[in-house]
Amino acid sequence: MRSTNCLAVGVSLLLLFSAVGAARPVIPFFPEELEPKASLICNGTVISVEETGIKKNFSYPNISPSVNVEKVMLAKIKVLHVFKGQAPAEIEFRYRVSTQVAIDGADHIELEKGKRYRFFLKPDDVRGGYVGVLEGNFDDNNAVEELWPHEPDDDPWLTKDEAIKIALDYLKSIKVETNFDLNHTACYPETTGPATWTIGFFHSPGTPSNSTWITVRGNRTVDENQSKFGSN
Repeated sequence: MRSTNCLAVGVSLLLLFSAVGAARPVIPFFPEELEPKASLICNGTVISVEETGIKKNFSYPNISPSVNVEKVMLAKIKVLHVFKGQAPAEIEFRYRVSTQVAIDGADHIELEKGKRYRFFLKPDDVRGGYVGVLEGNFDDNNAVEELWPHEPDDDPWLTKDEAIKIALDYLKSIKVETNFDLNHTACYPETTGPATWTIGFFHSPGTPSNSTWITVRGNRTVDENQSKFGSN
């Protein structure tokens, strides 16, 4: 989808679907949208991940099947840097994982021991510690984003406006004409791997036109191997 010509009228649809091309609608959240929901935003390293033994049915309206069996995981996080709120040197973070594999299953948080992530959190009023700010949503994975290797421990999140500017600067650096209609720019976060944004610039909204798809990484660099320039 990234390297082919697209109708600019389809930009709004791109914002509702995950980058992996899932058939069901997925609404991606940018960090700047999560920030006001969070009481704690921090970068941290996963010290450990274990099952809590809690397994329960979670009900989601307008999702088939409406009831999903999921288990609760407990991660211990070494806090590296706090952007919002206050936190001790180590925090407990609970999140859910699916117990079955489904094509249109939930996009839940995935953590690995030893990796660094950026967390958008709120208090777990029932069990103590923290949960993601999207806890209770069918798709909650945007509440946590993995840091890229060599990113500083105190590196802040990348906003949509910053990502678009980085993409434009990249196009200028390779001397690609950038006379695009910025009112019809598509920009959405990827749903897998370290923090990444896919940005599409369209020449002419409402008609078939050249499109440029740029991949911007959370460490504020462009992944040239994934960036594409489409032509008629």
